[in-house]
Amino acid sequence: MSMCKTVALSSGMLCSLLFSTSLYAATANVNNMMATGNVAVENPTAQAPAAPARPTMLLPYDHTIRLRAPIRNPTYDKNLLVSLQSNYMLEAERWYSEGADVNSLDSQGRSLLYLSIFSNRLEHVKFLLLRRANVNQRNEDGTTPMGAAVLRGSVQIMQYLFERNASPIGKIENSGESYLQYAVKRGLTDVAQLLMDKGADINERYPTGETLLQVAVGNGAEMIAYQLMMKGADVDAAGSDGVTPLHEAAAKGYVNLAKLLLQRKANVNAVTRKNWSPLHHAARFGHYDMVRLLLSRGADPTIRNTDGKSPLGLARQLQHINVSELLSSR
Repeated sequence: MSMCKTVALSSGMLCSLLFSTSLYAATANVNNMMATGNVAVENPTAQAPAAPARPTMLLPYDHTIRLRAPIRNPTYDKNLLVSLQSNYMLEAERWYSEGADVNSLDSQGRSLLYLSIFSNRLEHVKFLLLRRANVNQRNEDGTTPMGAAVLRGSVQIMQYLFERNASPIGKIENSGESYLQYAVKRGLTDVAQLLMDKGADINERYPTGETLLQVAVGNGAEMIAYQLMMKGADVDAAGSDGVTPLHEAAAKGYVNLAKLLLQRKANVNAVTRKNWSPLHHAARFGHYDMVRLLLSRGADPTIRNTDGKSPLGLARQLQHINVSELLSSR
């Protein structure tokens, strides 16, 4: 009986092999026929391109961690807080397993996640996030974990928070500035880029009326300004006084930034409320290379401000000899 089964199995395998071989030959013949003639016909049996792989999480969920609802015991919650503050991670794990709440607040109304981020305790941040701490939990004063990460300038922690669906929109404590406004004003390039990538508003304004691009240019933050422009920031959006980003670049002599703005079609003859053009600002501060650049891009040297001064008049008044000679030759 065993021998019969073996013979039958071998015969079956032989048949399958013969069938596969004949199928391969038939497919090859079809492909050859399709390729004949002046125009080759697309092979309908060709495989579709593979779907792109899902990005690997920076902080993947640990399935060995037992998730549990808190038992609402203030003593356990306080013990968890003290264990984290003392860096006793085994004790922190114990109090969590006993039912301590990872979203509890301290006596000043601050969440455990916020405190861990503000103290730059990366191990504690991971501990809490893996136990599903609320990434958007607000403290009693309205501040958030993301706000703490932006204040710390920690891109890595921000990325962990974004993986858990943190919002890129919020305010920094005691400043009235949004996350992105804070990052742009302080030249935090990587922080600003990450916030922009996650959907922060690139055209928002500071309480004083300046745009993000205007502040970035005024601070000489070339990379942030470039990132804002690539995201579509309005290069001609002016502050409450009519100052545009190009005015800022001209006044500071930032030639590279001015070139970037002009490449994005910034208005070379935009005027402020007092009728100052970018060329006025460049002439006032004696920026010879800037004056030459603006003139080459069509700046009008005859515009007069509300005081009746042309760029040439300002250059002469302030004794910028080279600039005066350049302007008088136009």
